[in-house]
Amino acid sequence: KNSKEPKNLIDEITQQRQQAVKNAMKHAWGSYKKYAWGSDELAPRSKYPMESFQMGLTIIESLDTLWIMDLKEEFTEARDWVKENFHVEAIESSVSFFETMIRVVGGLLSAYELSTETFFLEKAKKLVDAMDGVFKNSNGIPFSMITVNRHNSGSYH
Repeated sequence: KNSKEPKNLIDEITQQRQQAVKNAMKHAWGSYKKYAWGSDELAPRSKYPMESFQMGLTIIESLDTLWIMDLKEEFTEARDWVKENFHVEAIESSVSFFETMIRVVGGLLSAYELSTETFFLEKAKKLVDAMDGVFKNSNGIPFSMITVNRHNSGSYH
């Protein structure tokens, strides 16, 4: 920063940059919503939905970003999807325990912390409980993979 620049010019530049980031998020969110809503990810070039977790990963991971960026309409859509469509008992995919904890449980907990909507906390607890089999290892170290709800665990091969 040049200390000789007037403060309002710096503020204006910062606001323009913030708006550019917000517009990029809105563009990415709009494409995800149009082509892959409810799927884990959107392949940006092919515009095909991609599944690896089968948990609506992009929606859950975006909750805190949408809230912080004050994209309340988009947050509300995401919140409603999680509330109506994210059902732990329906998850049958084999997933990375670590990735599920940081991306899904972390996403739900951050959404709860920001919004104080208790269903986020309840869904996070239910998911953690459904993954308890990951700790059923003779050496006490959690397995790397878990099939949610089946309590089947294992390691990468």
